[in-house]
Amino acid sequence: MRGALESLTPAERKQLMDARQKAMEAPELAEVKKNAEAARKEVMDAVKASILKADPSLAPILEKAKEGGFKGITPEERQKLQDARKAAMQNPDVEKARTNAQPAEKAFRDALHAAMLKADPTLGPVLEKVEAAAKEKGAHAGKKKPTE
Repeated sequence: MRGALESLTPAERKQLMDARQKAMEAPELAEVKKNAEAARKEVMDAVKASILKADPSLAPILEKAKEGGFKGITPEERQKLQDARKAAMQNPDVEKARTNAQPAEKAFRDALHAAMLKADPTLGPVLEKVEAAAKEKGAHAGKKKPTE
């Protein structure tokens, strides 16, 4: 969705972000958010396990990246991690975790959109514009956009 925000005017972007902030505080979003976060953690854990199984020497680099992000590692280390992550995404355990996470991610997106519309009922056209831009961006990439 981040790239799709480029299709918005500054006023639309502000309207969207204000509604999102209000929506994130909605009590009805808490449970689906918790489920989506747990699903994302399972995917991240599966990716990390796959990376370390393939190359245990990457453990210190993963730790440095966890602490300081990509700023905390060298370009060579970053490339090693990116290559290892790309390989890990082909691992059946990672693919299964990603597949299992999709319903929780979709439930969260749907609940977030509903809460955003509740916070700002005029937001419908802006959300449609973002979704259209995201689909267009995915079509140009030649593949479906993965869940965030």
